[in-house]
Amino acid sequence: HEAPLLYAAVASRLQQRADACSPQGLAIAAWAYASSGTEAPQLYAALSSSAVVRLHHFQPQGLANLVWGLATAGHEEPALFAAVAAEAKGRLHGFQGQGLANTAWAFAKAGCADE
Repeated sequence: HEAPLLYAAVASRLQQRADACSPQGLAIAAWAYASSGTEAPQLYAALSSSAVVRLHHFQPQGLANLVWGLATAGHEEPALFAAVAAEAKGRLHGFQGQGLANTAWAFAKAGCADE
């Protein structure tokens, strides 16, 4: 990406304020940083720990974007993926086709098996 200092500064701020971010904000941050190819393991950890306790507040597309971002970034977070699997199972009717596909891809990419 073109602005490494900006990305680093925003990542630092997001890490500090992850608990104040909306579920959509957490999902979009994971998606954006993964899409940019930015290595930000501390950011992904902060986003994950903030998200896992409030997954029930996420829209289906937010769940899909969150796990897609983490899987794309190669951020291993088995507890979060297990919690998303449990949350998503009861809400699959609310997912659009792309969200279902992205969620399935993310679980496969992350090597997570639903047991």
